[in-house]
Amino acid sequence: MDLANETTVQEFILLGLESGQEKRFYLLVLFSFTYVITLIENTTIIILVHVNDHLAQLPMYILLGNFSWLEMCYVTTTMPRMIFDLASPQGTISFQACFLQFYVFFSFGSTECFFLSAMALDRYLAICHPLCYPTVMSPRNCSKLVAGCWVAGFLGYAVPVTLISRLSFCGSNIIDNFVCDQGLLSLACSP
Repeated sequence: MDLANETTVQEFILLGLESGQEKRFYLLVLFSFTYVITLIENTTIIILVHVNDHLAQLPMYILLGNFSWLEMCYVTTTMPRMIFDLASPQGTISFQACFLQFYVFFSFGSTECFFLSAMALDRYLAICHPLCYPTVMSPRNCSKLVAGCWVAGFLGYAVPVTLISRLSFCGSNIIDNFVCDQGLLSLACSP
């Protein structure tokens, strides 16, 4: 079976949020403000954790600092593109950029799930096993857990996105969303 990509589509059109010109401006301002506030809040958390030596050694804050960094990356995957598309009349994205966004978006999403699980494990151990907590969640073990979350999150979507990018896209190139997501599968003309 040949897995060669026979795509005739070179770019996708992101419809985004269909609205009038005045509504687009308000959405542009709203999303720009939300994006900047999100970056400021998460940067503040990261700085506070790293400035305070005591917090930087506690597993809960190590996880929180990494989670804040993850949230900034996750939001940056989609928001600047959406803001750009609201400011420009037609939102086109190249085939390669669409799949890169697709991969990064879902990788950050799965990494977020791993981080939430790690944070839940940290709280469970702190509450239910307080005597074992310093040994089990030492800074060294917490760093391993953090690294595992990042690696698992990014390795988990490498194969599916690679396989999806190998499909042929020869029909419509319109994605009814503001981000390249699983709607790509409906545009593939491969079985």
